[in-house]
Amino acid sequence: MITAFRVLLAAGVLVLAACSSHDDSADVVQKGNSVNVGQRTANMDSPAYAACSMAGGQLRMAPQLDGSRVGMCSMANGRQCSEGALMQGLCKA
Repeated sequence: MITAFRVLLAAGVLVLAACSSHDDSADVVQKGNSVNVGQRTANMDSPAYAACSMAGGQLRMAPQLDGSRVGMCSMANGRQCSEGALMQGLCKA
């Protein structure tokens, strides 16, 4: 009887461990006024977000080779522009 209880307890622990989630494995879509990306957020009230939205794109934070993150506007046609280039008018939709 006790061994059956131990087996059931061990199986329960394994099932719960398999169902656990980690922050790294899930990319959750946020609703509100900011998009959470890693430790840095892209403010959706910023002029860069407004310019990107008006151009038909989505603003996101893109990791760079040096580990920093840069705001990028991803257009519907696949083109990407940095938020700096978009704000300076160097990138067209």
